Amino acid sequence: MSGVPPRVSAFAALNSSNGNIGDEKELRIKYEKRQDESEEDDDDDDDDDDEDDDDDLSSSSSVSLSNSSRLITPLAPLQIDFGTQVQDKLLLIRSSKLDMNTVQFFEDCVTFELRDDDYLILKGKYKFVVEKGTIMLDSVVINSNESEMIEVNATSLGSLPTIYTAKDTCSTVKVINWFDGSEKIGHLYPQLKRVYCDDENLSSDDPSSDLFRDCSFRAVLSPSSGDFGTTIPVDWHQRLDELVTELGTDNPEFRALLIGGKNSGKSTFLRILLNRLLSAGESVAPKVHVLDLDPGQTEYSNPDSISLTEHTAPIFGMHFPFRNSAKQDIQTFLGFNNPQRQPMNYMSQMQRLIDNIPGESSVLINTPGWIKGFGIQIFKKLTEELHITHLIFFSNSDKVENDQHILSQLRYDRLIRISGFHIPRDEHVTRYSSSQIRHFKTLSYFHYSFESDTFNFAPLLQKSPYRLSYTESDQVDIVLKSPAISLIALLDANRNINPLDIPECLEFQTVGIFVVKFEELQSIFTRLQTNGHLLHGEGFPNIALDCVSLLADSEIEFRGLGLVHSIDREKKLLNIYTPMEVKLLSEQLQTNNYKLLLIKGRSEYPVEEIYPLSIYLSGDRKRRFAKPVPYVSFNTDIGKGGKAVSVRRNIQRRGLHN
Repeated sequence: MSGVPPRVSAFAALNSSNGNIGDEKELRIKYEKRQDESEEDDDDDDDDDDEDDDDDLSSSSSVSLSNSSRLITPLAPLQIDFGTQVQDKLLLIRSSKLDMNTVQFFEDCVTFELRDDDYLILKGKYKFVVEKGTIMLDSVVINSNESEMIEVNATSLGSLPTIYTAKDTCSTVKVINWFDGSEKIGHLYPQLKRVYCDDENLSSDDPSSDLFRDCSFRAVLSPSSGDFGTTIPVDWHQRLDELVTELGTDNPEFRALLIGGKNSGKSTFLRILLNRLLSAGESVAPKVHVLDLDPGQTEYSNPDSISLTEHTAPIFGMHFPFRNSAKQDIQTFLGFNNPQRQPMNYMSQMQRLIDNIPGESSVLINTPGWIKGFGIQIFKKLTEELHITHLIFFSNSDKVENDQHILSQLRYDRLIRISGFHIPRDEHVTRYSSSQIRHFKTLSYFHYSFESDTFNFAPLLQKSPYRLSYTESDQVDIVLKSPAISLIALLDANRNINPLDIPECLEFQTVGIFVVKFEELQSIFTRLQTNGHLLHGEGFPNIALDCVSLLADSEIEFRGLGLVHSIDREKKLLNIYTPMEVKLLSEQLQTNNYKLLLIKGRSEYPVEEIYPLSIYLSGDRKRRFAKPVPYVSFNTDIGKGGKAVSVRRNIQRRGLHN
């Protein structure tokens, strides 16, 4: 047995608990808790985010090329020497280098004394302060006179931030525990049980297990752990210094577009560049905007979304964009993790973000890992709509002419070619699939509490969902008068859907929650009716079909994500989970100046949410004390000569198109 629960029909299991929900017919928006409820409250990668025919980019020498006459300011020399480990191109940093005899353990913190050429890799969530000396964390220099506490979210989903000490000096770093519940994600989703440091999942061959028990972090002391520190090649250092220096020479408009194949290091380079710019001082970049356009592997966006975010402080480790709800960030929901699903909608949403970029601002642009086909169309659109001052190209070729099929179609001031950083396949490191990383971010979003800034990874079914009333009438005047859900749009359905199948289309599905102004909804509703794209079933909410272009052209405001639990057809209620601050949304809707709109795409949600491993084990017939589990079939024997059938999306072949 692999330990991975089978993919089952989720709506049936959800319906089994529907009887205890929705006992107040007139309630429009309400969150109910049970009396006994606390107040605190797939290893396979589907490659949705990758083009099948894209080439991988491997390491190569770096070449700079300028197609403008603008001169580059000479690089300023490093004022602090952090040793040879950051001066030369490195192999993977697999473990820390320090004297453990100098480490002191206290009740809620640990102090590390770092000597000449020492470096420290920590895994987990922690906060730290430099008590003595000077250190460098992912290319950012931090002195002991900076008293502000620094947060680090270091997971095994990527490289771990690495702390270096200056050469010929001694530094002391005080690391403090940061328990916020995120380390418990493995209880719900076992494939991620080693992403953080959880005492219940300690490895017997990890020398740090006993030393750092009861800590929210571990020092990586052995290469056998599979974790590795952030590696910054020497040519990356040169380009980073160059970009920071150039921005500081009275260059008010800075637009850096990063392109390259998947896993070539774009996201790591962007994060390091972002941190370098923000730590260079007010005169260089008091704030930096990030245009995150990769819905398959979001770095600064919510799941299945793209975004324009503003940053004023460095980010170390994994970033949770939903924690910054107070900032004026712009998130737009696509409903898919692959832009090719609905390319016109993707282009339209990207244009919305571009239109909101402030003038004379510093912008870093993260793109999907495609360098062919639709990927080039994205690059062309960006270079046409924005003045790209720097095109940072992660290339596998040592000759510029080999990349002309891409570069000749783009507009930019200056080209910087950088060698991509790839981990050899035979290297023993912890690897997670794209779908597992997406599941991590989705579960983190839905199990986050805005009130307490903590995570609770108990199954959502253990608490009652919100109850949103919906309007079943298809009369425009009635819909506009009601503060209930006015419309639910299905981006992945055609007009052949049977109204009786609406529950199966929505239950256990992720939806985007939008608000739309009164007049805009009136226009949307009228056009849907005129074009025959409005599905109306007795007792069900109004469903919009074939409406991608209509919604793309409409002024709607994305507020957050929700997970549909079930539909109570009798009481006209939609039961839904969401971490959003629903009270604010409810107050906005009560004015009747705004209406509520839900949009469903084809977002992934891990089935472990409603079908945890403990239930799977209890029903497995191969186990001695197995018990029957309702709604689930465990018969996975497909018979002699049989094979599993998977869905094929692209049925047409080349040369057979009409």
